[in-house]
Amino acid sequence: MLTFESIRDVERAEKENKKLQRLPPQFFDDLQEYLKRKRADAFANADEMIEYQNIMNIVERLFEMREQKIVEQALDAARIGINPENLHESERNMFEQLSGALSIYRKQFFSSLKSTSQNSNESAQKLFRVKKEVAEFIGPDMKTYKLNENDVITLPEPVAKILMQNGAIEEMA
Repeated sequence: MLTFESIRDVERAEKENKKLQRLPPQFFDDLQEYLKRKRADAFANADEMIEYQNIMNIVERLFEMREQKIVEQALDAARIGINPENLHESERNMFEQLSGALSIYRKQFFSSLKSTSQNSNESAQKLFRVKKEVAEFIGPDMKTYKLNENDVITLPEPVAKILMQNGAIEEMA
């Protein structure tokens, strides 16, 4: 069960360490329940209102520190492929979207530099959002593809055409 002090301990540990700290699986669910109780108590008593505001300040700082560390991990994943550490399950989707978007941006940027320097006539690759998970497959370019829901990706035109016809992906504007 969460208490003011246990929340403060989590925030303190996050502040004192460069790496993302491991949270118990039920942490965010328990935190929401705790905050609901404290908010209800706060309306009945001025002292409780002050404690509730203090808790909210701690939670906001904790959330912002974790966001910053997740963004840094997403950059590391996009740049050099380092896997994330200590992501809470509720944060994993944000990490995957960030790192996926960063990876695609980096690939497109450096690909365009490469093709510009080679005076290539290749057209710019389009971005697609995966609407539903697709099992691993090998494309005509002999690359292995594994598509997870909400991934943002680039694909060779023949693969994209088939997946769009099947409703698995959609082109991003």
